[in-house]
Amino acid sequence: MKESPQYPIGTVARLSGFSTHQLRKWESRLGLLIPDRADNGRRYYTVQQLERLKILRRLINSGYRIGDLAKIGEDQWYTLDPDLDSGPAHRELRVSVVGTMICAVLEANAHDIPASIKLEPQRGRLSVDMLESIGDVDVLVSELRAVNQQDVDNLLEAQRRGASVLIVFGQCDPEHQKTLLRRGVVCLKAPVPPVTLIQQITIFGKARGGRPTEGIPERRYSDSVLSRAAAMSNTIKCECPMHVAKLLGDITNFEEYSLNCQNTSPEDQALHEELRLVAAQARLLFEGALEQIADAEGIDLSETLH
Repeated sequence: MKESPQYPIGTVARLSGFSTHQLRKWESRLGLLIPDRADNGRRYYTVQQLERLKILRRLINSGYRIGDLAKIGEDQWYTLDPDLDSGPAHRELRVSVVGTMICAVLEANAHDIPASIKLEPQRGRLSVDMLESIGDVDVLVSELRAVNQQDVDNLLEAQRRGASVLIVFGQCDPEHQKTLLRRGVVCLKAPVPPVTLIQQITIFGKARGGRPTEGIPERRYSDSVLSRAAAMSNTIKCECPMHVAKLLGDITNFEEYSLNCQNTSPEDQALHEELRLVAAQARLLFEGALEQIADAEGIDLSETLH
């Protein structure tokens, strides 16, 4: 028996992090996640479809393209889910450590490293060839005196292959660091106490064995779109677009602030990352609320950021 539809499209958009425009486009162009329709034409999604959308979010954050996933078929997405873990919570964690100094530090403090963490030292500097030789690991820890664009590309490629990534750096252009932090790469400014480094690696293991962690979706609406939506309050005689757009602007600013605060010290990084996650979840809710207002009032929210 077919599962009864439960969620309207606006609710599904808020819970999944995708926009209603994306859901409609994937339905019409790719034949994905086709909802039931009520007599008035409104779309309703099942619990199973919502769960598939959550898997889809994780797959896209891991580097999969929607076109390729459509060819595989939504029934098989769960087999690719990066958070699928049927093993024990404290399974062995393969950690590739790249860098002469950081390898020496961890080896000197091996007695403090949990037995479930298996270090694979690689003396030298991270490169494309070394990335190929490392293969599939759970965590990549790289020592970089000065981070360049090739380093950024290598680190994000390692992440795309499924590794959690941590760097200990001496110098890093603020834009490079912002790019890495936005993608979930942990960036620690040298020198880093050995206990802090070991604790962070251990956290990666808990994240993989415990509650799944998901990437933070990018902003859905640009500043210009929010300004246009806020200005519509004068036209439609309702202040809701103005208030929601202002809240979104404030939340986005706080996300940026929390991101920049992660550049201060290893001790503050965990706190501000948690604050950024809270802000991002609030942003997703209010983006969904703005979309509902736009649908009801006929407000144009085009020129989306993604």
